[in-house]
Order: sequence, then structure tokens, then C-alpha cells
Amino acid sequence: MKKRRFLPQTLLGGLVLLAVILAAIGLGGGKKNPLFDRNSSVTLYAATPVGKEPDLSPETYFPRDEEEYEDLDYGKFTFDLAGCDLDVPGTYEIPVYYGGERTVCTVELEVTAPVDLTGFEGQSVRQ
Repeated sequence: MKKRRFLPQTLLGGLVLLAVILAAIGLGGGKKNPLFDRNSSVTLYAATPVGKEPDLSPETYFPRDEEEYEDLDYGKFTFDLAGCDLDVPGTYEIPVYYGGERTVCTVELEVTAPVDLTGFEGQSVRQ
């Protein structure tokens, strides 16, 4: 008389192989840091007048009330202003670093010239 097995060997082997594959691709793994997700890029925006240092605070761009940013240390953020001339109006891209490593984020900084409104007092645009 043949002994009946609960699961055939091929089915049991298939289940073990499936478990190994799921563990290898990390379906149960931890969350990924969105700052270093190389499959995307993030552009942040800021503006400042000519000659004034921009206020680039990480709290503005990465609020702690969002789940993906709750574990970030704001002291590790740096913004590389080396490629910006704050005395010349224009648009500049500033790389964002976290812990010394470049992230997928860049800040698009617009340096604006002051608007001279003198000479327009008492004059109407419609004449």
C-alpha cells in the first residue's frame, strides 16, 4: 500500500522557491528613503531678490508631518550655492545634499532684480 503525502514534493518545492524569491526582492522589507530614489527626480522652487541670501530651510521642503520625511535629521541637509551668483538675476539649480551624499532633489532658485516703480506716481496705465 502506498503512503499518501499531504503535499506532493513538487508543490512543496514550488512554495519554498516562491518564499525565497519574495524575500530576495524585499516585499516585506523596510521603506525606501525618497531622497535617494534614483528612479525619480524632485525639483523644489525658491526665489530671492538680487544680493540677498536665499532662505533654504529643509523644514520648508521636507515637513515632518509627511510619513516619508518623519525620520530625517534637518542638520544633515546642505544646499550647494557654489554655482549661484546672487548678484546677477537669473535662474539657478542648487543641488541638495543629505549627510554629504547628493540626493535626487534640486532647488530651482530664481534671483530677481528689484522693480523700480519710481516715476510712475500719479500716472495711469490707461491714457
